[in-house]
Amino acid sequence: MKFPWERLAEDLRTELGELGGLLRLVERHYAMEPQPDAPPTPEIESKLEAQAAAVQACRFKRGKMLETFTPASRFPAHLILPATMMEEVAPDARPLLQALSEEVERLDEQFHRLARGLPVATQQKLENILCAPDPALPKPHA
Repeated sequence: MKFPWERLAEDLRTELGELGGLLRLVERHYAMEPQPDAPPTPEIESKLEAQAAAVQACRFKRGKMLETFTPASRFPAHLILPATMMEEVAPDARPLLQALSEEVERLDEQFHRLARGLPVATQQKLENILCAPDPALPKPHA
């Protein structure tokens, strides 16, 4: 089966848009508040949580698509494209996927740097959303 790099590229573009939206919300909070560590308004906090969930949904979607090509392995949501899978991509498409992957990583790092200035409770809420396990996966036994 041929690796659908076009689909992965589209998924990465969508994820970039969602990450950009998350960054804009954090920047909006900082622009509205004279004290950077002030809690976000309920409206901004709600939007931050919804946007973080949208980012995580993109990650789950990408992970599921990657798993269809290597079902023996599970990929964490933060892993963008395993190096071994890049070999399955058409050589002329590799630079595009590499650039998109690097941009996702860059925006994710930028978000985490900016989020450090948010109140700890808000940071924790967002991290819990962004690190949540995929609800479609079976729950581990306790």
